[in-house]
Amino acid sequence: MSNSSDWNYDRHTKAATEALALQTDGNSFEASLSRSWLFNPSLNYYITTRGLKLEKTNKGGIKPDSDFIYALSTDTIPDGYEILEDCGDRTSLGLRREKLARD
Repeated sequence: MSNSSDWNYDRHTKAATEALALQTDGNSFEASLSRSWLFNPSLNYYITTRGLKLEKTNKGGIKPDSDFIYALSTDTIPDGYEILEDCGDRTSLGLRREKLARD
């Protein structure tokens, strides 16, 4: 089974975390990531098991000062972000601040 209709929105999370890993690999700090609440468990799983340079997410939702956002295409995204990973079907997308807070 490639995905379940119950968890359909989450099917691109692994690929999105791989894209985030490429963006944060050389960092000397953990970048901040906020997300739609639905992604919290799976994102924290990948952050932990892959040793990503990202702070673990919490249930606080999307924050306008995060380095990265992982969201559903229906979520409201603050200004100042560019698409990093568009999952094609627009159920989820990764976004990067145009200028990271620590750049």
